[in-house]
Amino acid sequence: MEYIINPSWFYWVAVFDRLGNIMIWASILLGILLAAICGTAFIEDDLQHYLSLLIKLAVAEGIIILAATLIPTRETLIEMQIAKLVTRSNIEVAVDKIKEITDYIITSIKSLN
Repeated sequence: MEYIINPSWFYWVAVFDRLGNIMIWASILLGILLAAICGTAFIEDDLQHYLSLLIKLAVAEGIIILAATLIPTRETLIEMQIAKLVTRSNIEVAVDKIKEITDYIITSIKSLN
């Protein structure tokens, strides 16, 4: 059987959708952690002690934000699949089939009279 849309595609749409949500939450939590560590460093007046950790966390935060931005949403994946399937040749084939069916119906109605 040749599928128009591979059924596993729906699974991957759900996976990417969840992954995007996880990245957003990870970004929020990491941002809170960064703010807490910055606050601690300023309260203790020991920024030098926390600087290495802050830089590592800031880089991780940047990577997570980039991933959250680039992972397509469910809607985007569906739109991409529609754009992939709706081609001029597919539309022409559909129009030809509709014409064939219409001609068949008209012929059948005429033969009844």
